[in-house]
Amino acid sequence: MALRDSKRYTIRWSLRLSKGLQATFNQGLTMKVQFTGRHFEASENLQGNIEESLNALVKFNDQIQDAKVVLDMAPNGLRQASVQVSVANHGVVAASAEAETMRKAVDIMLDKLERLLKKDNEKSKEHRAPAVDQVVIP
Repeated sequence: MALRDSKRYTIRWSLRLSKGLQATFNQGLTMKVQFTGRHFEASENLQGNIEESLNALVKFNDQIQDAKVVLDMAPNGLRQASVQVSVANHGVVAASAEAETMRKAVDIMLDKLERLLKKDNEKSKEHRAPAVDQVVIP
């Protein structure tokens, strides 16, 4: 178990073989990553890389609760990767991709998920200036 400190939060990594990875934040939030392989058995190295990448997405939205990753080998030889991320007060953000290799599919999927989380975060921000009657002049 490694411990890494940051300005905003502390991530404690603990690998649970049957229940996925949990990252515990000092804010009391726990992100659980669940892997499912269909016709494909993911190596621990690949799972670790996906887990690290998903934990890095906390900088775009710190309300992420859990993630479900599905890795599949289609009958046509293409590899498919999909993820569903549950975000508190926003619902589910999902992304999927397919490519010739699983690494490429995972990279494309994570890029799509990053764009979607950025977009969701931007939509949730208040871009309007406060009303004139609410402005306080010192």
